[in-house]
Amino acid sequence: MGRYLLSHGHLIVDGNREYIDGALLINDETIEDVFYHTNQIKQDLGEYIEIDLKGKIVMPGFFDSHLHGCFGYDFNEISLDKLNEVSKALRRKGTTSFLTTLTNNEHLLSQFKTLDDKKVEGHLGIHLEGPFINPEYKGAINERYIIPYDEKYLNEILDSSSKILQMTLAPEIKDAEKLMKQLRNNNIKIMLGHSGALKDDIKEDYDGFSHLFNASNGLHHRNIGLVNLAFDDNDKYVEVIADGIHLDTSILKLIYRNIRKDRLILISDCTLMAGLNDGEYEFEGMKCLKKDLLCVNEEGKISGGASFIIDGLKNMHKAGASLTDLLLMSSLNAYRFYGLDNRYGSLDKGKYADIVILDDDLNLVSVFVRGEMINA
Repeated sequence: MGRYLLSHGHLIVDGNREYIDGALLINDETIEDVFYHTNQIKQDLGEYIEIDLKGKIVMPGFFDSHLHGCFGYDFNEISLDKLNEVSKALRRKGTTSFLTTLTNNEHLLSQFKTLDDKKVEGHLGIHLEGPFINPEYKGAINERYIIPYDEKYLNEILDSSSKILQMTLAPEIKDAEKLMKQLRNNNIKIMLGHSGALKDDIKEDYDGFSHLFNASNGLHHRNIGLVNLAFDDNDKYVEVIADGIHLDTSILKLIYRNIRKDRLILISDCTLMAGLNDGEYEFEGMKCLKKDLLCVNEEGKISGGASFIIDGLKNMHKAGASLTDLLLMSSLNAYRFYGLDNRYGSLDKGKYADIVILDDDLNLVSVFVRGEMINA
């Protein structure tokens, strides 16, 4: 780390501001100052190393709040040492923060304790997907571990970790109201997913929707389900897998044009297969075949993803998203959702210097993590 002036950059500051020829002063792990025009810097800045970006795009680092693993590692069984390796590898994809998404299994409680034990840079918390979901909409989740609401088991889960920030659940299951109240009392975000719920099935408040369109009932003109609600209820957050596999480009355009940009959260939903060569792997107890970004299990279902946030960013740009909107979707919205935007998610003074530098085609050029420059 040191003191850097990133000059002549196209700064995407937040969801409203962009400076075409701006500059960013980094001091150790934080952003010391932001300048809307490089050539109008008048004050003496002291000593620094200047990096002329020659018009390249500068944005906050990406936050992936829904991924199960990558680079050959499954978060359900990863060690802290390997999680550190994954965190470093994710940075080279522009993802500077992430949540570990876990699913239910026989060693879930011990894995919570493992991930709760020490701090891994970039690991901001845990998302538990299930186990209280509708087995008819299980997607790639192992049905063996889908269970009815169990207050005692949920208490064991909550006692096992202080890092659980979010749970995905199906609101139509028996005793869902008790489940949702218990989560709310523990300040855990409630995302609806893996569900066939209709509007009248939802008895308690919730925060948003997991991977919209995937593993749920679809958009319908009379039966108002989760997809309808996501388009209609504009104060909820909406996760989108924009890898070009889970959702067609026409659906990405539909989402972008009809859901408020400050409520969209790009996720990868990637698994251990992301970042690996094509071939056969195992995920959620099933054999899966990976080819490019498509992963299919032995039941013929899409089995998570093999992309990263940078891939979704490019696809949303093709769907019409502006650079400021891309910042919201890939970073700031998720940080706001989890109450972490005081130090993350925009290029403002005092924020952490977690930064991606992109060319005009949105290819990664370099990444800064807490002020340390990393080659992409």
